[in-house]
Amino acid sequence: DYGLWGGVVPGNGEHLQALAEAGVMGFKAFLVPSGTEEFACSDPATLRVAMERIAHTGLRLALHAEDPEELRKAEAGLARKKTAADWEASRPVASELSAVRSALEIAGETGCPVTIVHVSAPEVVRLIREARFAGADVRCETCPHYLLLSLEDAERIGPNAKCAPPLRPRETVAALWEPLLKEEIDTLGSDHSPCPPELKAGMAFYDAWGGIAGIQHGLMGVIDHIGLGKPDAMEKLCRSFAKRPSEAVGLQQKGELRVGADADFFLVEWCDPPAPVREDHLLSRHSGSAYLGKALGSRVTETWLRGEVVFRDGSLCGEPRGQFLPGAAVS
Repeated sequence: DYGLWGGVVPGNGEHLQALAEAGVMGFKAFLVPSGTEEFACSDPATLRVAMERIAHTGLRLALHAEDPEELRKAEAGLARKKTAADWEASRPVASELSAVRSALEIAGETGCPVTIVHVSAPEVVRLIREARFAGADVRCETCPHYLLLSLEDAERIGPNAKCAPPLRPRETVAALWEPLLKEEIDTLGSDHSPCPPELKAGMAFYDAWGGIAGIQHGLMGVIDHIGLGKPDAMEKLCRSFAKRPSEAVGLQQKGELRVGADADFFLVEWCDPPAPVREDHLLSRHSGSAYLGKALGSRVTETWLRGEVVFRDGSLCGEPRGQFLPGAAVS
């Protein structure tokens, strides 16, 4: 099953109500260039207009929060623009913190619910937590690659590990687990961003397409990291990738196993010994992955949608049965 986000771009503020009425589940905006020309980034004036109008729809704004001015300053100080380390230096945590502060100020003035997505560092989580304690309707999302892969890994992997915000140093990655397991990070999202191989292969890290194709192995890596014998931690993880994301977009029938809800679930097999991810394991159309070679001790064996098996042992079962799920906008 699937839903759609409405994009916020300069000049489309007058269309946001119509998008809500058409059934989008929420809205997405970038404060910095998205990497595609058709999804232009929002300046503060665009963001303010959008938040004012989104607040009336009853929906939520997902915000990629990096401050373009902080990025310009960081990039100006670079001696070169080639490696993973150069890329990380060009997009410091300070840019996330600055963007989140600005966005939360506007959200507070407009009453717009906000989720800060792709949070890469615990300092940003703390800032969001403080705003929530102060009464802001703000949520925090991170992605598996910020929990599993480090800057040091990116230097080894190459362009398949390029994303924005970038992968952070090893100590930052380790520190992000604590707020996840304390449930200070609300949701875990894939930020799956595949591309044709030619947009990464043979290119300098700095110049390659920015996006990690992680939907197949990212969540499994997080499950694998927690491991067997930790039911409390696994329950928290399930809330982060299923229940709370469903709640955030108003899907009351999704996200948990209970009477009356959709019977959506997947089955995991634990592997002993762990098996490295190989290219012939990849199920996506484009084969690049930051997880190639990573040893995983678990794999998905079955996926069930509304009480019917739709995937088993690497193959789809039967005809596609996914349905469009409209959002619950306030008219």
